[in-house]
Amino acid sequence: MDRTQDSHPDRMRIIYVVNNLVIGGAERHLTRLLGALHSSDQWDVSVYCLERKGPYLKTMEAMGIEVVGPSTPWSARRVPSALLALYRYLRQERPLIVHAYLIEAGVLGAMAARLARVPFVLTCRRDVHAFRGQQFRRYRVMTAIMDRCSDVVIAVCEAACEQAIHEGTPAEKVIVVENSVPLTREVPPRGNLFNGDPVIGSVGSLHVRKGYRYLIEATPLVLTELPEARFVLVGGGPERPRLEQLAAELGVAGRVQFLGQRTDISDLLPGFDVFVLPSITEGMPNAVLEAMAAGIPVVASRVGGVPEIVQDGETGLLVEPESPSDLACSLVRLGRNAPLRLALSQRALAVVTSRFNPQREVDETEAVYFQLLQQHPRRWSVRSRVESN
Repeated sequence: MDRTQDSHPDRMRIIYVVNNLVIGGAERHLTRLLGALHSSDQWDVSVYCLERKGPYLKTMEAMGIEVVGPSTPWSARRVPSALLALYRYLRQERPLIVHAYLIEAGVLGAMAARLARVPFVLTCRRDVHAFRGQQFRRYRVMTAIMDRCSDVVIAVCEAACEQAIHEGTPAEKVIVVENSVPLTREVPPRGNLFNGDPVIGSVGSLHVRKGYRYLIEATPLVLTELPEARFVLVGGGPERPRLEQLAAELGVAGRVQFLGQRTDISDLLPGFDVFVLPSITEGMPNAVLEAMAAGIPVVASRVGGVPEIVQDGETGLLVEPESPSDLACSLVRLGRNAPLRLALSQRALAVVTSRFNPQREVDETEAVYFQLLQQHPRRWSVRSRVESN
C-alpha cells in the first residue's frame, strides 16, 4: 500500500525495521515507543518485520500501527530476497526516516534504505557483547555495514556507546538514548502467587549469554541457608533443556520453576521477593528496570550497562559474572535481611521514577529525529520536491 498520500499528509513518515515481534526486551521497548509516537501529530509510523510474527504484532495492530513483512520463517538463505523485498517496499512507501533495530534487521534495513534513497537512516546498539574469534569478525562486518549506511547510531547505554566507538563506529554518529520503563501509580503489594514461599525470580530469554547456568549452580548454596526459597524463571530459549537437566543433576529441580514465555510479566513480578539477573553480557536490561519499578530488590551481574542502572549497595546488589558463589552470597544476604530489601527497593523506585520514565525516552528519540532534519534540510526538501512531482 502506497501511503505517501495517506490520511495524515502533515505527519513525517517513519518505518521501523525489526527482526520480528516476539517476546523480548527490544520488541517490548519498540512497542511502547511506537505507541507514544503513533499518538503524536508529528509522526506516521509503521513496522516492517523480516518475519512477521510474535505476540507484539497484535499489540501494535490494536494500537492502529501497520505491521507488514513476510510470514516466511527467517534464515540466512533469505538475505538476497529479503533485501530485495524490503528495498521495493521502501521505494514504494518513500519514508523520510528508516529506523532499524537489532543486527539482522539493522544490516538489511540500513542497506535497503540507502539503496531506496531514504533521506535518513538510523540503527541501534542495544547490547554490550562478548564475541570472540569468527563470531566477532562476522559481527564486526555487519556493524561496519550498519555504521556506513547510518546517519545516527542510537546506543542504549554508555557501555554500548563506548564499545561501538572502540570497534570503529564514528563517535560523531553515536547518541545515547537510555531505555525507559512504564511507571505505575503505586507499587503493588507482595502477593502469594507462588504459595507464599520466598521467591527469587528472573525474567529473560534462556540463552547462554544470560548466565542462567550460574544461577542454577548457585541454587544449592542458597537453599542451604534459605531452604524454603523457590526460584522462578520466566522466559523461553534454547538453553531451557540444559538448564532443566542441570537442576535435576544438582537435586534442585523441585525448587526451580520454568514458566516459559509469558506476556503477563507485570502480574508475575509482584510475586517475587528478589529479582536476579545473572547475565554474562548485557546492554541496558529492561527486565531490571521493570523489577525496580515494581519495588523488587535486584541482584545483577556487573556487566555492560547494568552498573549504569544499579548502584551497588544503594539501589541493588552487583555481583561478578559467572560466579555462583558470589551470586549465592548476595541472594542469601537479601533473603535474610528484610530492612535491606525494603531500602534497596525504595531507592531503586525513586531512581526509576526520576530517570527512566517513558516520556523522557520519547522526547530524546524525537530530538534525534529533529536534529537530523535540522542538520540536513536539503535531503528533506529534495525528497519533498520529488514526491510532489
